[in-house]
Amino acid sequence: MHRKELVKLISITALMLVSACDPKSESNNTADIILFGGSVLTMDATESIAEAIAIRDKQIISVGSAVNVRKLAGPDTRLVELHGQTITPGLIDTHNHFAWGALDSLSSLDIEYPAVKSVDDILDNVRSAAARFELGEWIIGSKWDAGKLIENRDLNAADLDSASPNHPVWLLHTSAHYGVANSRALEIAGVTKATPDPDGGVIVRDVDGNPTGILTDQAMRLITDVTPAVSTEDFVRAVTAEVSELNAVGITTIKDPEIDQRQWDAYQTIHANDDLSVRVFTLWRVPDTMAEAENLLQHIAPITRPRNESTSDEIISGGVKIYIDGSGTARTAWMHDDWNEDFDGVDEGNTGLTYLDTNTLLEQIRLFHDAEIHIGTHAIGDRAIDFTMESYARVLEDNPVSGLRHSIIHSNLPTNHAMDLMVDLQKNYDTGYPEVQPAFLWWIGDA
Repeated sequence: MHRKELVKLISITALMLVSACDPKSESNNTADIILFGGSVLTMDATESIAEAIAIRDKQIISVGSAVNVRKLAGPDTRLVELHGQTITPGLIDTHNHFAWGALDSLSSLDIEYPAVKSVDDILDNVRSAAARFELGEWIIGSKWDAGKLIENRDLNAADLDSASPNHPVWLLHTSAHYGVANSRALEIAGVTKATPDPDGGVIVRDVDGNPTGILTDQAMRLITDVTPAVSTEDFVRAVTAEVSELNAVGITTIKDPEIDQRQWDAYQTIHANDDLSVRVFTLWRVPDTMAEAENLLQHIAPITRPRNESTSDEIISGGVKIYIDGSGTARTAWMHDDWNEDFDGVDEGNTGLTYLDTNTLLEQIRLFHDAEIHIGTHAIGDRAIDFTMESYARVLEDNPVSGLRHSIIHSNLPTNHAMDLMVDLQKNYDTGYPEVQPAFLWWIGDA
């Protein structure tokens, strides 16, 4: 049996925990659904395991022995035999770029491991797409991972040119912090030897200064700004399909840590269509300039918690996301020391980058803190984490608002100094919490 069929998800609420008793204490109404013949993980204080569960009007009304729970069955009750399978509480994914994932599903190519295992596999996919597409049509793919390829190297424009010289090609790395373009795509974007690196991004170059095709972080916008836009209808349809994928593996709540207005509207549309079967907690991506950040604040303040507790419990505007640095896979996380090169070399002079100048980053943190909006900062490198924690400490000293629970997203390489500040700010202001993703070590550790 498929793994997705082995885990049946029910969101175990407080109602379930208090109703895990003899069903005679419930009202006389019968259950809509009863699941029995398996293990029900209640996750209560004693970690008890029940045999059956009854549901009415999308609420769990009883949990207990199969004999007792089945007393709630009526002539119209749906009885589901679990055959030894397990029901768990609803799983919460605390870092899921859900809307991004939906866009990935609309890509032209499947180049994620293990569908591809080598550079040649990826190029074969590109050639196949080039043969199918109209001349000049964009070929777009995502989720390739150099660390899982047999060659253990990044792609470059020359690779892609050999497979498709006439179609523009853009392949986003699995980290979403860099990608590779072919020469045609670089030409359309106007990226040449003379093009300067944008703030917060790098155009990777060869020894002669020519672009290799790799663009990191903010430099990716040079390409993505000229790729075809996805229609709203296709986007909503893709997000709706992704919801079903989450439910199939037991996820009932996600934190989408980076949205914009289009993604917020898509969530609202799917909810209005009664197709949003997960709760979504969102963070709005803060734009680059202070003027844009101030406009965003005015827009989201009326709907964002904790200022507004009356908003929907299904789609929550939970705060904002500020990028401090890049990523480890792209060697752009902001470090005190030079980055490594491969496994035993040193990339001299490369200490990573910041997405914006540090004065602007500090003022953006201050802006949303003073507005009592929760802030999640993307910070991976040790220097980025130090800067984030010191910035939190500064704004709290000037405006000691407690309970906003500002966080450090990823927080991969904290120094002792940063961890000391985390302890202090958590204790005194309920702020400064690291949000780590251990699964990333398994997912992209080789990169």
